[in-house]
Order: sequence, then C-alpha cells, then structure tokens
Amino acid sequence: MTQKYTLIFFLSIFLVGNAKMLNAQTVYSGIYKTFSGNTGYHHLTRNSGGNTSAVYINQEGSGDILTLSSGIYAPNQNNRLVFRNNGSINMGERGGNYDFQVRRTGAEGSVVLLLEADSDNSVENSNPLIKMLQDGKTIGANIGFSESQFGIDNFGIGMRYSGQDKNDVFIIKTQNGFVGIGTKSPDSKLTVRGKIHSQEVKIDLNGAVVPDYVFLDDYNLKSLEEIESFIDKNGHLENIPSAKQVEEEGWNVKSMNLKMLEKIEELTLYVIEQNKINKEQQEEIAALKKQLHHLTK
Repeated sequence: MTQKYTLIFFLSIFLVGNAKMLNAQTVYSGIYKTFSGNTGYHHLTRNSGGNTSAVYINQEGSGDILTLSSGIYAPNQNNRLVFRNNGSINMGERGGNYDFQVRRTGAEGSVVLLLEADSDNSVENSNPLIKMLQDGKTIGANIGFSESQFGIDNFGIGMRYSGQDKNDVFIIKTQNGFVGIGTKSPDSKLTVRGKIHSQEVKIDLNGAVVPDYVFLDDYNLKSLEEIESFIDKNGHLENIPSAKQVEEEGWNVKSMNLKMLEKIEELTLYVIEQNKINKEQQEEIAALKKQLHHLTK
C-alpha cells in the first residue's frame, strides 16, 4: 500500500508540468530533481492577475529562507545566492553580518558589480544611480550618473542635508577626466569653486625657470628711473599683469610666484646698491666732519 502511494506522489510531480494543480497540497520534505543529462528547464508561470506574489516562500524556523547553489548539491556548498532569515542577502559565500554581501573566495576571480541603466548608446535620462538616505530622507548622498543632477555623461557625488539636495559636490567629466568640486563644468584637471584649506601645496615647475638669472653679471637690471617711468605710463610693474588682467584671466600661482620672486631678487640688488651708496656717503660725511673739526680748532 505504501509503495502505491509513493508511486502516485512521484507521478503527480512529473504530471504537474503539463497540468494545473487544482488543490493546494502540503509537502513537508522532499527533492524535485530532473534526470541526469536532462537539457530542459523548469518553468513556473502565474497566468492570472492579482496583487499577491507569484511565488511565496516562508520560513517558520531559524534557517535561511532560500538558497540557490550550483554543482553537486550539498548543504552550504557552492552557494550562489542566499536569502537569510535576518533579512540579509549573501551572494557568493554565505556569512557575515551585512545586509547585502557579495563575496568570492579562492581562485573564483574578482568581484565586479555592473549597473547598466541603458545599453542603446544614446543620451537620455536612464542613468545608474545609488541613493543613500537616513533621518526620514532629510540626509543622504547620491552616487553615480544622473543627467538632471550631475549633467550629461558626468559621474557625480551629491549630498542631501535638511531635505535640500546639493548636486555639484564632486563631479568627474567622463569625456576628459576633469574633476569639479562645487561645479558641474570643470575646465581643468581640477576645478574648485570655493575656498581651499590646505597645510601645504607643492607645485612642480615642469620646465619653468627659477629667476636666479637676476644675479648673473649680464642681467639687464633696469634703473629706478626706468621703473618709475614705466609705472607712470602703465600703472603697474613691468612683467606683472594689471589689476584688469587679473580680474579677467585670474592669477596663475606658479608663473606669478616666479615673477614675484624675480621682482624680489631685483629689489635685493637695488637694496645692495643703495647700501653701497649709503656706506660711501657715510664715509664722506665722516671725512668732512674730521676736516671741519680741524678747521674749527
């Protein structure tokens, strides 16, 4: 009698693929497996409407809710996707206390996460974006691509505070690698709209010449009268941009520091020359005082 019911049970499993199951049944344990070498697949279709799940899996115990694995089946072996009882999801290896974990071990290769919103190679609003929110969505961050937030083809990091979005915090233009902070339109390798606070800044000369040539014997050091004449005519020092030029073109730190150093070195030569003149004058004054002293005796 037992063999009869067992045969009926397994026949019902094979027949269910081609017939509708009219009555709900409860199976407490078992394995549904195709024969070795089977090239078909299992297909579960819900062919009616409704607002409930097509497949509902519930775990009343403390074990994992669902495990998808590959290869020869064995518990906790070759796990590919695990939905755990605590609500976390593990991909690759089971374990860890993270809400979502992707992990590979051994020689299985690197972990690569692909987010592709659109594959037709056209510019539009379908963009991959990661949103992180807390405190009732009043604080958070957006990371990824969003034409409306970061501009066309720009990778960005935007922040949210007190319910207000700021979308130009950090921008990378994919076509040239330019980085913008506080701006969506960087025009250089790094463009910052705002103040920068740093403990130290180091600038490579890249072929620029430090103006020690000022101290060479053949350097044409202009006279103070020539400098005065240039200032009277132009309103600024020679080789130094005017206030209008700086306002329009900005201040190039490297080139201007070198020009300022040139002027400092020129000024040093003027001071040295004036010191020589002062010493000669002091010697002449001392000699005149000595002569005057002899005359007044």
